[in-house]
Amino acid sequence: MEKSFEVKILFNNSETSVQVDHRDETFELMLPDGQQVSILNNGDNTWQLVSGNLSQEQVNLIGDAIEKYYQQSPL
Repeated sequence: MEKSFEVKILFNNSETSVQVDHRDETFELMLPDGQQVSILNNGDNTWQLVSGNLSQEQVNLIGDAIEKYYQQSPL
């Protein structure tokens, strides 16, 4: 099941909206600087970077935004 949605994330000290594609187990997005990243929910409220170049803190911030989206949106 493929799903695309938008989340707001803090990037370089500025809140911005990014498009997230959820095609399989990973969440893929393009950051405002043009970097394509992919992250994975480990299923235990932790997130990991699959591809791209981000700190764990940045991965967690994106994961938090994705979790908020799912908490606020009906399935």
